[in-house]
Amino acid sequence: MTRPSEDKRDRPDDWLTTEEVAALVKLKPATVAKYAREGRLRGFKLLGRCWRFRRSDVESLVPGEMQTTVSCERAVVKAAVQKVLGR
Repeated sequence: MTRPSEDKRDRPDDWLTTEEVAALVKLKPATVAKYAREGRLRGFKLLGRCWRFRRSDVESLVPGEMQTTVSCERAVVKAAVQKVLGR
């Protein structure tokens, strides 16, 4: 049983929506859903299109895998822009 004063954000087993995960990891909700479909982020689907993710699963990926993925995607975009600009 949780204490009334306990902050929900501090509990590792909270269930988060796609939008909440997106805000936490600074990605678009569509990207979070894509990662879930691809198996890069653990989650499960509720009736149709709604995803739910365990906070502890999301937080365990932020420093490692997802941060690397986001950095790589940004590097690819940066390289493409530089190529177009002729730098």
